[in-house]
Amino acid sequence: AGRVSGWVWWVAAFTRRLVEDPLFYLFGRDHGETGLQYIAEKVPYAEKAVLLAGRVTYASVLVDPGMLVCLVAGATKMPLLYFYSLNIMGTLVRLAVIQQAALLFPEHVEYVLSIIHAYQHLLLGVGVMFVSMGSWRVLW
Repeated sequence: AGRVSGWVWWVAAFTRRLVEDPLFYLFGRDHGETGLQYIAEKVPYAEKAVLLAGRVTYASVLVDPGMLVCLVAGATKMPLLYFYSLNIMGTLVRLAVIQQAALLFPEHVEYVLSIIHAYQHLLLGVGVMFVSMGSWRVLW
């Protein structure tokens, strides 16, 4: 898209991904089954992931290091060194794929950005509403 320099994008995106993943891993490691049950009760789509807890593999952390995968990796006591290594590699690959897609389809990226720019205030309000509703459900 050309609006942010390449190194700034890489640092911001990489940092953003790696700040939350270890927190979920540590939560899973420290709280184990209790943590999995808590998440399953509070987050609607998490129940299926909790049922698959025994099936989280090293490839899962490499391919999709999201909240649930990191939580389950911690709960199943995946070694910390393996978790960090796979998480970092997976994050770098994911960011490279995103960057290449943006370079291959610049017109599409610009089109989506123009829609976001035109409706940014509405999208912000909807986003705040959804986060508030989700937080309310988790906390209460």
